[in-house]
Amino acid sequence: KLEIPDDTAQQYKLTFIDSRNNLWFTAQNGIMKWNLKNNHSENLGVDMKDSTISPINFARSIAEDNQHHFWISTVTNGFNEWYVDDWNQQHWKNYNTSTFPDLKSDIIGEIKKDYEGNLWIGTVAGMIKFSPVTRKKISEDSQQTGLWSDNLQVNFALTPSGKLVICNYGALNILDLKARHKNKFSPIPVIT
Repeated sequence: KLEIPDDTAQQYKLTFIDSRNNLWFTAQNGIMKWNLKNNHSENLGVDMKDSTISPINFARSIAEDNQHHFWISTVTNGFNEWYVDDWNQQHWKNYNTSTFPDLKSDIIGEIKKDYEGNLWIGTVAGMIKFSPVTRKKISEDSQQTGLWSDNLQVNFALTPSGKLVICNYGALNILDLKARHKNKFSPIPVIT
């Protein structure tokens, strides 16, 4: 039985089950990890001892990369990386429009890992493909590249066959990530 703190202002949402079968809940103030093996829960991202990292507010989504680092999206402050090192020390890093210029908005919805281990991050200013290894943006998608809308803080999924499915208000985008390639040809301007 999971004992969730009795706080009517706090709404917990089961968001993710990691590779070690821990349950991850997002909430208005921080996130909670519940270890099923020892029935222990841990609140994360609330009381940050490192003054350079602000507390996680309005967490929305969680993804785990191949190195077992966790990536948490927020509705107010970009996204965060969290992991525990070999000496059992917790590490946090925040990526927002001030610290990561490739991010066009701090309002982020979903964050998911694809079949190559890259992260897809949906923001109100488009979709970013991000490498958790190099910690750099790989590509960016928006209305200019064929998406229905730039506002991608909506639900999306990555299929095992390598398709990105974005369910936007009144539209469905399905991108075949394996077959997709960048158009290297510049348009020829025509004046009529």
